[in-house]
Amino acid sequence: MKEITPHGYQTTSVSTILGHLTQLDGLQNLTPNLTPTIAHSAPTGAGKTITMIHLVEQLIRGFDGTPRPDLRVLWVSDSPQLNAQTCTKFQRYSDEVDNSTYIIDDGNFDEEHLRPGAVGFINTQKLARPGLLLQRGDGRHYTFWDTMNNTLRDHFNNTVVIIDEAHLGWGLNSRGHSTILSRFLDSQADGATLARPPKVVGISATPQRFLTHCENIQQNPVPVNTNIEHVRVTGALKDDQVTHFGQDFDAFLTQAASQFFTMSEDWREYHDENQDTQLITPLLCI
Repeated sequence: MKEITPHGYQTTSVSTILGHLTQLDGLQNLTPNLTPTIAHSAPTGAGKTITMIHLVEQLIRGFDGTPRPDLRVLWVSDSPQLNAQTCTKFQRYSDEVDNSTYIIDDGNFDEEHLRPGAVGFINTQKLARPGLLLQRGDGRHYTFWDTMNNTLRDHFNNTVVIIDEAHLGWGLNSRGHSTILSRFLDSQADGATLARPPKVVGISATPQRFLTHCENIQQNPVPVNTNIEHVRVTGALKDDQVTHFGQDFDAFLTQAASQFFTMSEDWREYHDENQDTQLITPLLCI
């Protein structure tokens, strides 16, 4: 990695996750309805993204003596802004995929497989409504789900899906009432689009909804938890956070109001697309 060295608790989590991922390689020649999922939890501020960058680098370099230069990673979240931030972090901190990240968008993605040695980013909004990613024709040969199925058929062992903020997007669904994220976990869910699930790592500071959903579809999620005390002793977590802004307060307030409006609209749109979820109304405190 560049510019940063993972903390001990991050390398410990990565080692544990790597062990579980390689155990799943034996499923390559099977077609399981459910692939065991890894649920990584760490407190807010512990650097879960850095942990995942370290994980990807270890897989590519071959922590077990087997380099995986054609590793294919899909990063999934419900926020295009979060994906853009994470993509920037990969470019800044990773030695292995700094020049091999890409955003999967309607207008520029038509590929048979996920790209080797690269991390692709997609937000679930692109998959929740009809769009070019979900259609063939007009020169487009593959839908997004075609790309995923081809990748899992031909490169199961070297494919990993990372679900960021994995507690979001599940609602109260059980099998038979599919959300977009359900389709990555359960090939028998209503509306399922994958012939087999990929190896999935879900990351969250509050993973209970993710774990509950896995249990609802008869999965046995593998928890990999970071002890908050191990994070605190590194100084990554602080009891007090003092912030400063170097601008006029009126300008600062205008910016805050704009962000509040955007966030409110994003939550309203998310609720409209996921009717089983409760509408979140943000609060701006001054």
